[in-house]
Amino acid sequence: MGRDDGVWIYGDCEDKLISICELTFHFSAILLIISGQICPNGTVGLVNGPMCYKVMNKTVVWVEAEENCVQLGGHLATVPDAFTNGLLVAEVQLKIGIVDFYIGLNNYQDPKNCAGQWADGQAFTGYSNFQNNPKPRCFETPVCTVIDVFNGIWNLEYCTQDGGIIYSVCEIPNKKR
Repeated sequence: MGRDDGVWIYGDCEDKLISICELTFHFSAILLIISGQICPNGTVGLVNGPMCYKVMNKTVVWVEAEENCVQLGGHLATVPDAFTNGLLVAEVQLKIGIVDFYIGLNNYQDPKNCAGQWADGQAFTGYSNFQNNPKPRCFETPVCTVIDVFNGIWNLEYCTQDGGIIYSVCEIPNKKR
């Protein structure tokens, strides 16, 4: 009855055939189940990952967001890969909803560094998720990076711009590791 060449066939609805089901998977909810075991309560992280991530439910400018993260023993999040980008987007959606949020990429700390750097001082290299992949560049006013929670795309915003509702995600070293 079945074929192995990938062509659709018609059959009787009473015939017993192998079926394939599509399931919706909510990544963040599974991470929260194990949250207190991998990272401190109120944060999420990856198994054996060096960082835990905390969604900050306050609207502040980038400088204040970074100061809040430093008070927790960390920095605004560094996003080394698409997997982490997806984790942060899912976690913000789950905790706050549909909002943009700051990550650590900026040239505020060193405006002459046109390529940008992460809040923890690391050079900006490797993965990025800017629309059409533009890189940070020199501006008269320092720029910082926000993630659009609808699509995970990175956008540049003025670091001291007040008025837009922008939340943030901190990364804190995983001491349970």
